[in-house]
Order: sequence, then C-alpha cells, then structure tokens
Amino acid sequence: MTTINNDYDFITYEKTTWDILKLYHRKEVANVRFLRSADVDEKYKYHLANLKIPLAEQIYNMLDNCDYALQPNNFGYNVSDEIIHMCIWWKKYNEATYGNILDSTGNKHIKQILERDSEKYGIQNIKWKELENYIYFENAPSNKSIPEIKHIHVFIKI
Repeated sequence: MTTINNDYDFITYEKTTWDILKLYHRKEVANVRFLRSADVDEKYKYHLANLKIPLAEQIYNMLDNCDYALQPNNFGYNVSDEIIHMCIWWKKYNEATYGNILDSTGNKHIKQILERDSEKYGIQNIKWKELENYIYFENAPSNKSIPEIKHIHVFIKI
C-alpha cells in the first residue's frame, strides 16, 4: 500500500522495487519516505534506545583510518529480495576532489568505490552499470538519521 500524507509525497509499506528506486537515482530525496520492515524497524529502535556511544560517534570511529567506508545498512529499507542496501560514509567529503556526489563526476567516484570495495561483502562478478545494477541517492538533511556525516544510500541489484 502506498499512501500520501502532508509531510511526504508518498510512503510505501510494501517492499520497494528496483523500478521505484530508479526514480530517485542521483537525487536528493526529501519528500519520499522509504520504510524499514517491521522487524528491522523494531531492531533499529531497540538499537537506538540502547546506544552507549552516539551513532555519529560510532560512524566517526569506523572512519578513523580512512576517508570513506562502504558498509551494509544494518537497518536498511524494506527493498525487494534481489536488492542489497548499503551506505557510503565519508569522514570529510571534499566536493573539490570528488565533485558533486549526485552528478556524473560524483557517479565516477561511487562506481570506483563499488568496484574496489564490494567484494569484501561477497558482491562480485558485477559489471557496474548505473541504473542496471546500482542506484544511489542522498537523503535531504530533513530525512537523515545522521545528518552530521555525509553519506549516501546505495542499492545493488544482484
């Protein structure tokens, strides 16, 4: 079921498909809310309630010895079974170096990260083609759970 409310253009309660995700590729997503499954949402809320170190600090610690990190989203959106939801986090994103993350220059950087780092997560033998097997977007600041750290959501079709 997909609904419309005052805050969002739509909220989907079903598994989000590749075709829906493609609509948001290389965009800043502000008026759409992708939900987690009920069990993942419950785990996420439990995790937040029991944090000993704030989430942003945990991410900064993970990035201690690197400029960026490709990581599985442990509390990912409710997507179709053939889709893996990951995030790329940057300690300090430098637009002069990497370009605008949402344009073709930024896309080259994202593709390089996927080519270089995805195998350690068992993602292999993929010809990294934009829209065919990877999609990414950045949530608008109002939609970010950790707005103080630059990150994007990456979806990989396997």
